[in-house]
Amino acid sequence: MSDKPLTGTRIKLTKVEYTDVDRVYLAINELFDVRIIRTDEGIVIDVFPYSELVEVDEPVATTYAFDQEVMTEEDYEALDFESYPIG
Repeated sequence: MSDKPLTGTRIKLTKVEYTDVDRVYLAINELFDVRIIRTDEGIVIDVFPYSELVEVDEPVATTYAFDQEVMTEEDYEALDFESYPIG
């Protein structure tokens, strides 16, 4: 996939793993590459120096968010993860 600028932003969608629907890659201002990964428990975001998707060994920053952190406990417990829409 070629870079696709997101309308009205300085962000480009740079790579989609068609074999892995739980990942997306973004280039931001040609300063950062960002990888967002959907996991069974939430999301993980890794930030790399901009390298046109030649990933370096270690991200310069990593953060995460759990599904439970953005849902009420009752809503989280009611989820059917087998049919949970991801992607």
